[in-house]
Amino acid sequence: MKKLREGEKKRDYRMRTANMIVRDTLRMMRGVIVIERITGEDIRIMIARYRNKQLRYRIYRSALKGELSAVIDTEYQYL
Repeated sequence: MKKLREGEKKRDYRMRTANMIVRDTLRMMRGVIVIERITGEDIRIMIARYRNKQLRYRIYRSALKGELSAVIDTEYQYL
């Protein structure tokens, strides 16, 4: 059960962040969301800058692709 709760928290956090991004963009008169594709190589390049092992691991394991898809889904809801 604990894993399910953690997954729900992560999903809720992801959706709240996506909602905030889309709402702030819509509040501005000329707000535009630009999304680029992130590959595994891009993430490795981002990690190469940091020397802290924990920070590198956290960036690598972060759900960047999931966050981008949540932003796209939320954007379609508001259109």
